Formats: sequence, C-alpha cells, structure tokens
Amino acid sequence: MAVCNDFVHVHHSIFGLLFQSLLGFSQIIMAILLVARITEIKSNLKVHLLFYWFVTIGYLIFFSVQEPMRTFEFSYMVLTVTVLPLVIAGYFTYITYLVKRWKEKGEE
Repeated sequence: MAVCNDFVHVHHSIFGLLFQSLLGFSQIIMAILLVARITEIKSNLKVHLLFYWFVTIGYLIFFSVQEPMRTFEFSYMVLTVTVLPLVIAGYFTYITYLVKRWKEKGEE
C-alpha cells in the first residue's frame, strides 16, 4: 500500500509543477499585455509592473546560470523551483488586483 501512496504523491507533485509552469506562462503573457497598454496605466501600477519584470528576469537569469548538479539538492530545488516562482506569482496576482481595482474606480 505504501508504494501506491508514494506513486500517487509523486504524480500529484508532477501535476503541481506542470500547472505551476502553466500559471507562470499565462502570467508572463498577461504582463506583456499590460506592458503593451502601459501608457494607460497610472504611475503607481507602472512601478509595480516594472518591479515584477525586474524580479522575473532576475529569477530567470539566476536559475539559468546555476550549476546543474546543485539543482538536485532537495532544499535548493524546493526554493528555486517552487517557492520563488510562487512568490513572484503571488506578487503578480497582487498587481492584477490593483489593476482591477483601479479600473473599477475609474481613477486617472
């Protein structure tokens, strides 16, 4: 029975990482669309959006220059593959909330 539970757990982890990748891809597409309309966005949101891009590009550079063997260390992998992308995704969710609130209020 333990083998079956481990098998299910591994598949849940794989699906989680797959959907996390899809979430990241969709958020990058939405961020590109926001940048395309940056002249319409108020300055406070521009700062958040530019910071998001700075962090996202920084993360991609950081992740791409790491030693391949280091990525197999469990704690390092958890941090770089799950925690950091989820923090970045949470920040982008906050940005979209601010955009929605700004659009609803009809500010500036």
